[in-house]
Amino acid sequence: MQEIYIVDGVRSPIGSYGGSLKDFAPSSLTAVIIAAILRRTGLDPQLVDDIVIGSAILSEFADWPRTAGLLAGIPAETPASLVNFNCGSGMQAVIRAAQAIKLGEAEIVLAGGTEVMSAAPYWVKSARWGQRLGHAEMIDSVMGSLKDPTTGLLMGEIAEMLAERFAVRREEQDELAFASHQKATEAIKRGSFKNEIEPVQVVVRKQSCLFQTDEQPRSDASLAKLSNLNPAFKPGGTVTAGNSSPLNDAAALVLLASANAVDKHGLRPLARIVSYAVAGVEPGLFGYAPVPATKKALKAAGFSVRDIDLFEINEAFAVQYLICEKELELDRDIVNVNGGAIALGHPVAASGPRVLLTLCHELRRRGRKCGAATMCVGGGMGITFVVENL
Repeated sequence: MQEIYIVDGVRSPIGSYGGSLKDFAPSSLTAVIIAAILRRTGLDPQLVDDIVIGSAILSEFADWPRTAGLLAGIPAETPASLVNFNCGSGMQAVIRAAQAIKLGEAEIVLAGGTEVMSAAPYWVKSARWGQRLGHAEMIDSVMGSLKDPTTGLLMGEIAEMLAERFAVRREEQDELAFASHQKATEAIKRGSFKNEIEPVQVVVRKQSCLFQTDEQPRSDASLAKLSNLNPAFKPGGTVTAGNSSPLNDAAALVLLASANAVDKHGLRPLARIVSYAVAGVEPGLFGYAPVPATKKALKAAGFSVRDIDLFEINEAFAVQYLICEKELELDRDIVNVNGGAIALGHPVAASGPRVLLTLCHELRRRGRKCGAATMCVGGGMGITFVVENL
């Protein structure tokens, strides 16, 4: 089967909920990122065989990735499709793209995820056939995405159950959250994200300006402030707004190519995909799911945890990260070295491609060889990619 390469990847800065990206439609934000990848690689748009984009919340009409491709100058002959796999939508889109290349159905594919949570709609289901009498209920599609349908519990409520089951203390969670903000703000100061971010033109107070820096990290974060926050999901609990990831907006895409395409078109890849895996667990253990997914991906690669130079774990919750760290016996010094989702934000479908992209760039910056990027997925699933720096 064909070797699969990550030629390049680009993401938008991560916007806070109701922040700089709130007025973007997913298609228009994605188009900006597609155009940036084409410009950076110098790739002829005619060579793109397919576009696969993930999104967890339907904030625009169906198959808006098709619109995004056309807006970015991709020819009409190139198909585009939408993947929904909850938090893992973007990473699953990358898997779909990789599978198409493996099977010889495509040679060059754009894949990733976009989420504009700020643009997520409210639904009035009774309006379809008419509200005959009484009050109509408005359903928040954002809140719907944060609830596990099999248990009826919010992800934060399940995180509380995980904290109890795995005996994770509040202090550990707050310390992890504080470290995430520290690492993220330091990474921004030294320009660690510069190569992966495409500045986006936005309008603020009727003035056009360039949005180019993740706006979620808090340089004023402190352990004292974090420890003073009330539990968010359970009286006397340990999970707070401060040690959980926030709601965010972003787009993150990668350009995948086969070995044949790399040679034929003189492309210079960023990394090689060694393996990937998806695993399932009981929905109430969703935060643990990256553990079996990572073990599965490492086995497919013929690696052990000790062969991995850098890890990226999406920090949906501090408790979830801490469970994965303990169960995989990870060295925290090589995990989320530029901060994680608690600080940077969790734009759902964009988060998977974001950690994958950050991992590839950091491996190159440090001159290290192998890395793994993983995330938990609501409903009790996990996804992991293993990559090799080139």
